[in-house]
Amino acid sequence: MLEVVFFLAFLTFVALLAYATILNNGPLAQAIIDDKGIDELVEPSFFARSLRIGLVLAGLMLLPGSVPFLLKVLTLPFVLRPVVNEWIVSGVLPSVLRTPWAQWYTKAFEFFRAMLMIYLVAGAPRLVRLQVRHTFIPTLEGARERSSVPEVKP
Repeated sequence: MLEVVFFLAFLTFVALLAYATILNNGPLAQAIIDDKGIDELVEPSFFARSLRIGLVLAGLMLLPGSVPFLLKVLTLPFVLRPVVNEWIVSGVLPSVLRTPWAQWYTKAFEFFRAMLMIYLVAGAPRLVRLQVRHTFIPTLEGARERSSVPEVKP
């Protein structure tokens, strides 16, 4: 039931985001399709912001599949104590930990998906920084050479 509520909240958020992006996109479209274009020195900032928005949206798409795992992680302190007590008292590995390998693979997949979702929702800062450097450093060096402002060396 909780998964359905989170999924409906996610769909509502995506619908509001799509409405704001598609129907109220006048200033964004004006910035993109301007007669003078985008300045070469401002373009990396514009690229970084739009890349970050796309990555956050990708992370939000992973959110509904990651919520059950994140809820299990949040309830782990309450579940862990009885499991450890059973292990200490009986001296036998608890039944919770005796699972087949296929379930461990599933749990590992859920863990990596949740970590990827958290990283993408955070905006993937290192990925964006790396991509901006890789894409625009040669362009910016050429723009500085073409500009009439001399570069100040410390």
